[in-house]
Parts: sequence; C-alpha cells; structure tokens
Amino acid sequence: MKIKLISKNAPTYKSGSSRAKWYAAIKRYNGKDLDAFLAAVEKKPPALKKNGEAEPARGWVRYFVREEIVELKD
Repeated sequence: MKIKLISKNAPTYKSGSSRAKWYAAIKRYNGKDLDAFLAAVEKKPPALKKNGEAEPARGWVRYFVREEIVELKD
C-alpha cells in the first residue's frame, strides 16, 4: 500500500507536539510504501511517550486515515 496525503485536509498542530512530529514523518513518505514508513519509524520514532517508549506506528497511521489526512492506496 502507498501513502497518499490529502492536501485539502492539511492539519495544523502545535509545534513540537507528537502529532506534529508524526505528521512530519508521514509527510516525508507521501507516495511511498507503507511498509517502508513503518520500518523507518520503528527504527527511529519521531516522538516518544513521557516514559521513553515508542508509540505504535500503525496507531498513528490509523489516526491520520480516520482524520482524512492520509489515504492508503493499493
């Protein structure tokens, strides 16, 4: 599956927030393979929780799809 940003729904997030960091990461993979994005962010997550753990990347992908910011195309 390929990641496709929906330009009309470009969000504005608080600078430095987890959402802004994850959006910047997924934005770099616009038009690229979902598996490549997942592999890259598992190696180096854009943001960590307060306890230092990484959040699941698939959860962020689902969030951006649900908010109609990203589409996944075959």
